[in-house]
Amino acid sequence: MEESLTADGAAADEAPKRVKQFGEGPTALLSFNFSTRFQVILLCMFATGTSLMARSLPFTTTVGDAGMAVQYGWDEADVGNFYAAFGWGYAISQIPGSMAAQQWGHKNVWLIAIAGAGVCNMFVPWAAEIGLWPAMACRFVFGLFQGSLFPVQTGIKAAWLHENERSTLNAIIGLCWAFFQAIQSIITPYFMTGIGWQWAFVFYSLLIFIWSYYWNKYGVGIVPGQVERCTKEEAAYLQGREIPEVSTATVCHHAAV
Repeated sequence: MEESLTADGAAADEAPKRVKQFGEGPTALLSFNFSTRFQVILLCMFATGTSLMARSLPFTTTVGDAGMAVQYGWDEADVGNFYAAFGWGYAISQIPGSMAAQQWGHKNVWLIAIAGAGVCNMFVPWAAEIGLWPAMACRFVFGLFQGSLFPVQTGIKAAWLHENERSTLNAIIGLCWAFFQAIQSIITPYFMTGIGWQWAFVFYSLLIFIWSYYWNKYGVGIVPGQVERCTKEEAAYLQGREIPEVSTATVCHHAAV
């Protein structure tokens, strides 16, 4: 009887404790111990923020006595065509952009798309000096680059946001879009009444280039397990796998064996 109890006791000691999810607990959402996830969230926030600042820039720079429309003598139809040029490029490149990400990698396509949009945005003032059509061409190509912004980001967020956290973190990232656009609406008029609206395009392009540098350095693909700095525990957590919590007795037992 004693031997049976001893054996049962040993077996109980050697059995792993309950199985739990990595990062489980009421503070898991607010705990950013997973540095790779935290970096991806921040980079997504600033990618969408800076991109939408540049996207909405013409809506600010074309109005007022110091704006583009007055300087170049554009009427309402010209301004409308200038706005629409972006939309045509943006609509055309949505599906091709997502297909390119599947073919050549989300990190690479996102870098090319956002950095390329930054280059186009910077050249808008010089194109506008030539005429309306060159300015529209810049905005059209800008839209082509930005078309893959959200399709590629969707794949990245699906891989790097845990299913229990996606709604909240998506809301936080989405909140940044409105925040950055509000900041753009406040800052840009100072360019227009100061050194000139042209420098607003340069300024927001520089912000995009700064983001591009950090994305090139810290950006990721959609397979956490293939990212060197992503720990095995973090990768397992993101993929929804369960991590057994092993007792000390179990470790000692396997070491003895």
